[in-house]
Amino acid sequence: PKTAPNVIGIPIITGWDRVELAPGEYDWEGAIGEKLRYAKKSDYYAFVMIWVASPGSLTPEWLYGRGGVPKVLTYRGMNPLGKKEAVLDYPHYLHENYKKHYFRLIAEFGRYVDSLPDELHECIIFVQAAEGSTGDGEPYKGSPH
Repeated sequence: PKTAPNVIGIPIITGWDRVELAPGEYDWEGAIGEKLRYAKKSDYYAFVMIWVASPGSLTPEWLYGRGGVPKVLTYRGMNPLGKKEAVLDYPHYLHENYKKHYFRLIAEFGRYVDSLPDELHECIIFVQAAEGSTGDGEPYKGSPH
């Protein structure tokens, strides 16, 4: 607040891999709660977002093993910076196991937000689950193979 007095809000963005460390085991406080408390203490508003996939990160690794979700490999060619990219991987979004885990995450996210004390609710402008590749309008970056 001292260096940017006109800023009144902050994004709280975390990855699924930082929230659900193992199937059904969540660290909401470490991924979101501490930052919400900072927002409240600093008199900021916040929006809370969970990214569920991004090339090579944000998707929990257990989802592919114990979770039974296949990887979808894509080839993008060039990234936005003009650098050549090889193969990227994402979860298979339409696979039954993915949907089961994803919808459980969303339900638990809702329960967590509902359980917050009123003073933290007052800070939150909106919550978002960024489905697909980091919330983009298309599920994968590149051509799936």
